[in-house]
Amino acid sequence: MSGWSEQDLAPLFREVETMLGVAPIAEDQIKSYEEAKSAAEKFRALLGKIAQTVAGTGKSNKIVVIIDELDRCRPTYAVELLERIKHLFNVDGVVFILGLDRDQLCHSIRALYGADFHAAGYLKRFIDIDYRLPAPEAGRYCAYLLERLGINALLKKIGSEGRDTFQTELMQELISVTGLSLRQQDQVLGRLRVVLQTVPERHLLFGSVLSVLLVIREWRNDLYAAIENGFPDADAIIAALEKGQGSREQDNRHWWYLIEATVLYIGRTLTRNDSDRLRDYRKISAEEAHDYSSRPTRVLALLQGLEHFTGDSSVRTSLQRLAL
Repeated sequence: MSGWSEQDLAPLFREVETMLGVAPIAEDQIKSYEEAKSAAEKFRALLGKIAQTVAGTGKSNKIVVIIDELDRCRPTYAVELLERIKHLFNVDGVVFILGLDRDQLCHSIRALYGADFHAAGYLKRFIDIDYRLPAPEAGRYCAYLLERLGINALLKKIGSEGRDTFQTELMQELISVTGLSLRQQDQVLGRLRVVLQTVPERHLLFGSVLSVLLVIREWRNDLYAAIENGFPDADAIIAALEKGQGSREQDNRHWWYLIEATVLYIGRTLTRNDSDRLRDYRKISAEEAHDYSSRPTRVLALLQGLEHFTGDSSVRTSLQRLAL
């Protein structure tokens, strides 16, 4: 191509660009970018004026935007939202509060960019100050839900008497032992409300059995499936619960013994057999005939009460109510 100058080739290149449509595409992309950039600048300017107006009503007044559960969004959406917050809303007087599980969001980001991606460092681009909320005191959120969902009122309406009375303290202890999250507690108490709304007045509620089944259903679906199928391993359930039971306050021992007795009762009712733990307890209790404070003796006493006051139908009735 010797003898051809750039000036000579220019018309040819323009003709090729026109034929391929490259020039119009590039021009459209540049135009779109400039329009988007201009729109973003206008948006930030308008938002800045609004923030100034809000600030004028009080020295420390700001526009506060709260975004909750960002970690539960799909990874691409969460990242896109963070990017847009940074580029569109980076205006004085505008504050974003993100409610999220940082570990879960980092996991989502790594799923998008790769397992070796430094997700924590990436998040620092968007988050200036982070604060970890303390875990709520065990049982307090449960007590709040019992009142807010009207469960206490429903229990009074049903009016179960004596030993069958639903014991809210037992539900609180179960939630504490299993470590259910706030969201899981919402599920448990929400389902309890539905069950209570379907139980006729003055019908037996089988409170302890219902409580244990409700929590296990949300906590460990594999253990609950075995119960539904009629082959629960009571000893395995108790062993799993004991991991969370730890060193409980003496005042809570009664509720733990009732949990244990209820699980043994459920297992014995469905399988028609004593578990190894139950046989050991019977043997130990017989040897310690006068020690009424020992764990085996107290658990067996509670088990006997369950068998006397609830009958064999309580487990299957409770399972049917939970299947609604």
